[in-house]
Amino acid sequence: MKETEYEKKVETLLSHLGIIKWERDPDNVSKDGRTYLIANFMIGNQKKKLLLEFRSNGEPRSIAEFAGRIGDRSRADHYPVLVAPFISERGRRLCERSNIGCIDLSGNIYLKYDNVYINQWGSSNKYKIERKQKNLLSLKSSLIIRSMLENPEKRWTMQELSNYCSVSLAQVYKVLDSLEAEKYIDKKRGAIRISDPSGLLDLMADRYSYDDQKIVGYYSPLKGYEQIFSKLREIEDDYALTLGAAAQLVLPVVRSVDVYLYCNDFSAVINNLGLEPVEFGGNVYLMEPKDDGILRSARSIDGVRVVSNIQLYLDLNNYPQRGREQAEAIREKILGV
Repeated sequence: MKETEYEKKVETLLSHLGIIKWERDPDNVSKDGRTYLIANFMIGNQKKKLLLEFRSNGEPRSIAEFAGRIGDRSRADHYPVLVAPFISERGRRLCERSNIGCIDLSGNIYLKYDNVYINQWGSSNKYKIERKQKNLLSLKSSLIIRSMLENPEKRWTMQELSNYCSVSLAQVYKVLDSLEAEKYIDKKRGAIRISDPSGLLDLMADRYSYDDQKIVGYYSPLKGYEQIFSKLREIEDDYALTLGAAAQLVLPVVRSVDVYLYCNDFSAVINNLGLEPVEFGGNVYLMEPKDDGILRSARSIDGVRVVSNIQLYLDLNNYPQRGREQAEAIREKILGV
């Protein structure tokens, strides 16, 4: 899109809010090797010079670069504004934290300076482009992300992630490229680490549900967690508790009675717990994991296999019967993100 088209779009959007007049002084056009435009924007009797930079995309990576280059430049004379075809809600929040404005050609506006506050957001993307990684939370992609969240301080190489998750280097590259574009990770000299674990956990939690997996209900004559846990200790590593039963061992906050556990081989658990299949009214639920990462990242607590804290949070987050309350306690007191 040509610069003149950007100008026209911005002028149309801002003219509904105030009066905009462009400055045509050539000295204001090029700074730091970048193209800027200056616009005088008046709302009522309040006037401000907007320093606008036009970008071909509004990814958080692009916003962070702009904010870093603008740095501590005085906001008294100019208010920096990034303009792109589309900026996500995550991008808007990054602009807010960086004390810069943003406008996208899809119709979204965020400006905050002096006594002016404009947050006109919610328009969908009218300029969608083909992404290298269409589904950031596909089965293999989510395995990579979860592995990184479970080791938040670790600095990975692409080869290490490929080996650890048993996925191709091409898949790792696509996932990391998408994560970097959204500023969830940093890549420096081949070392890759999570830079926004809280945001990345939110991304997974919003799109994940434990009941997307195969779940079969059973009845066990065993009474209470202690009897069930005692029998589970006799089984090898091919299972992992989750939801309320796991939370009782990790951080008990909400009272729970049902038992949910992941396992590949149902027969061993069925035999040890004396399970009987039921159509309704079960108290033990066996879940077939979508990927090996769920069981591979499990750990032993008091001799019982339990899913990782990240997996436990994800499972509890959308679980009824106060699961969200238990999930938030784990996030605050254990995950710390």
